Amino acid sequence: MGKHAVIGLMRSLANELAPHFIRANTIHPSSTNTKMIQNETIWSAFAPGVENPTVDDFGDTFTAMNLLPVPWMEPVDISHAVAWLASDESRYVTGVTLPSMRATSRSTTDDADAGRTRALTTDPERLELGRELRGQTRCPSPWR
Repeated sequence: MGKHAVIGLMRSLANELAPHFIRANTIHPSSTNTKMIQNETIWSAFAPGVENPTVDDFGDTFTAMNLLPVPWMEPVDISHAVAWLASDESRYVTGVTLPSMRATSRSTTDDADAGRTRALTTDPERLELGRELRGQTRCPSPWR
């Protein structure tokens, strides 16, 4: 089942179950420090041309993809988001897609394309731009 299908199912459930105070939400984490990304196949994909790549060869690439200047999240970070959604503090939150440290687009849209993201972030000029942008202060939001 694709991400859009999961989001659609969650939104349908949220609409149907909200009158009964049953909440439905989804969490969409960015890269997470698990075996899914910590393996030679992924390292090779994100560090093309590097012979026998290691985690050090692609950490900058993953850092450039994230809004926060870290290469990946730890599994416990996602657990904390799940715990919050299950807690009374989020009792009125339903029908929400909770992004965690979104990649590249720096937005919360649901249509991030992993292949496009990988292609954009292996470009050395784009990586350098990402490093420069991380050093700049972002404009404050007018909504705060």
